[in-house]
Parts: sequence; C-alpha cells; structure tokens
Amino acid sequence: MTTDQSPPRPSRAFVVAVSTAPTLAAGLVLTAVLTVVLSLVGLLVGLVLTAGAAAWVATRAAADPITGLLRELRARPVEAASHARLVNLTEGLSVSGGISAPSLHVIDDEGANMLVLALDDAHAHVVVTTGLLTGLERIELEGVLARAVTQIRRGDLPAATTAVEVLAGPGGGTAMLARPVAGVLEARMARSASADDDVLLDRDAVALTRYPPGLIGALRKLDTMSTRVDRPLGATTHLWFADPTGGAAS
Repeated sequence: MTTDQSPPRPSRAFVVAVSTAPTLAAGLVLTAVLTVVLSLVGLLVGLVLTAGAAAWVATRAAADPITGLLRELRARPVEAASHARLVNLTEGLSVSGGISAPSLHVIDDEGANMLVLALDDAHAHVVVTTGLLTGLERIELEGVLARAVTQIRRGDLPAATTAVEVLAGPGGGTAMLARPVAGVLEARMARSASADDDVLLDRDAVALTRYPPGLIGALRKLDTMSTRVDRPLGATTHLWFADPTGGAAS
C-alpha cells in the first residue's frame, strides 16, 4: 500500500462544505441588512432564508452526478456476452483488489481512453471507449483496468466525482452559486493529483497484476494513439486515464 506516501486528498464533505460557503456568506450579509431594516423580524427572516438556501446548495452538491454524466457521454452498459474479456478481467481484478466489481460502460469512440467515477468503492463505474478495447491486447487492458481498481480502492474518487457536479454538473444552479470558490476546489483537486501520485497509482496497479509489462505496454501504445474523446467532457477531464482532449497517457 502507498497511502502514506500519497498527497492528502479532499473528502466529499470538504467539497460540499466549500461549495456551500458562498451561499452562507451571501445569506449572512442579507441577514445583516434585514436586521437593520426590520429588527428582530428581519433577523429571523434572514436566518431562515440563509439556512434554506444553504441546505439546497449542500443537497445539490452532494447529489449523485453519475447518471447524468453517463447519459451525456452516451455510455451504454456492458453486455457480458459481447464484452466477456472486459467483464472477466474487471471481476478478477476487483476480487484481487478487495473491492466490489464496478459497473462497466462502453462509449463508441475511436479515442483510446477510460473514465472512472465513484461516490464510494461499492458504487463505482468504469467507462471504456471502443478504441481502448480494440487498441489494447488482453494483458495491456488488464494493466489499465488494474489502475482503475487501484483508484477505486484508494478512495480518492468520491471527492473528485462530487466536484464534477459542483463545478459543471447537471445541476447548473449549484455550479453558478459555487463559482466564487471554483478556483479553490480546482486547486485542491490539482494538489491531490500530482505527477508523483500518478506514479504511485501505476506502481499499485502493477502490484495488483504482478506483471509490469502489461501496464508499461499499454502506456507505450497509448502514447502513439489518439486518446481524444468526442463527447461533452464538462469538468470530468481529471477523471480520465489519459488526456481526453487529445494528449498522451497519464
């Protein structure tokens, strides 16, 4: 395990709390104004409005964005009969990694890439492109999937997945209200996803498969292939295995 060496990662609670801060601040200012104008009545009205608005924002920020994201990406559930290799590899790695097998989805896209979403390790989703499935050999695909299992097991995905909803998710009102702290969240996510962290993820994935050439071969091959995904990406860019805008593997 490499948990002690990994950079500190934010929690879902942190993301929700930070996204609620602008609403609380605005509500308290409004409460102060109402108190001056209406005295005690203004104070009570302001506090009630502030509490209600903050509760709404917190509820929206904590909502599950995954269903909406999968729909926007036009990802379809994997059928075991037609994707036996993908299903078998994922189930075997999940058992070895000590996690519940994630739900699998496929996107019809020539770019070779993979997206991992999770609010907890029991409700994770792995989305692969058809380009990834056709472009990698079995042992290479196993290495890439092992990295997904490692991400899920480490528990750093819930905050990153929640941030997608807060920054640019289907609940647009939440994104608008959280705009003043968007930079704080993005900076915090960037600190928890450093280049060193990628190395640690790769090392843990190799330890899971016990076959370094698998992931190494996949990374080398992806370095020569397109990883661009022609779908609405929103704020999910940091959750893809490789740069979905058209860069090299991570």
